[in-house]
Amino acid sequence: MPVFFLIIACALWGLSFPLMKVLHIEQAARMPGVSSLFLASWLQVARFGLGAAILAPFLVGRKLPTRLEIRQGLVLALWGGGGMWLQADALAYTEAGFIYTTEPAFTAIYVLFLPAMLGEFIGGSYPNEHLSTQLLVGGSLILVANVLMQWKRPPHLPPAGPVP
Repeated sequence: MPVFFLIIACALWGLSFPLMKVLHIEQAARMPGVSSLFLASWLQVARFGLGAAILAPFLVGRKLPTRLEIRQGLVLALWGGGGMWLQADALAYTEAGFIYTTEPAFTAIYVLFLPAMLGEFIGGSYPNEHLSTQLLVGGSLILVANVLMQWKRPPHLPPAGPVP
């Protein structure tokens, strides 16, 4: 059963990128002249506000977090939320093919990059540190290959090839 829920979570996460793009286009059409940063902020507030409302009933009867846990949560929220906010804004300026090849890869890199950064700042190590580094480098190479395949030559430039 846990595997089923992980598959559902991955499917919903994968659908979130095209859904955010569609919502951004729709809101931009309804509110012309509004900055893309405002729309990105609004989408993130709606997205995470809905998530908080869904999860709030599960917090009833639990003990309050410690001061350290609150601090750690705020740091993660700042970095993770800031990255997601910038991704949501980037959706306004990119084509669909580019989005589908890069956005999920950047999001997946968070999972590997943030623990590596925190381990470096704290001065300690964490389990599977070498494997995480290898996955980060391999994923980055795949990301670069996908970006290069999606790259389009501007129409006003002559075709690529040897100069006569």
